[in-house]
Amino acid sequence: MRGVKIITSAKVIEILADGVKFIKEGKENSIKGMDNIVIAMGAKSVNELSEKIRGEVKELYIIGDASKPRNITKAICEGAELLIGA
Repeated sequence: MRGVKIITSAKVIEILADGVKFIKEGKENSIKGMDNIVIAMGAKSVNELSEKIRGEVKELYIIGDASKPRNITKAICEGAELLIGA
């Protein structure tokens, strides 16, 4: 990967005009002189609605990211399986 710097397990604290400030292993660092910065963060499920409506609806299915974070293809497949009864 030509000219690509990968930094994992860091917390971004400031976006600069040409870089980023971050904390990694308790130390503040920065990188500058960047043309592009890609920030990839993990995901977590959010499923607050199901508990509010449980018992109020005839059927309740928790699919997609409400079930667990993953890509959209899995969520579409889950929905399709429910519709066709697979």
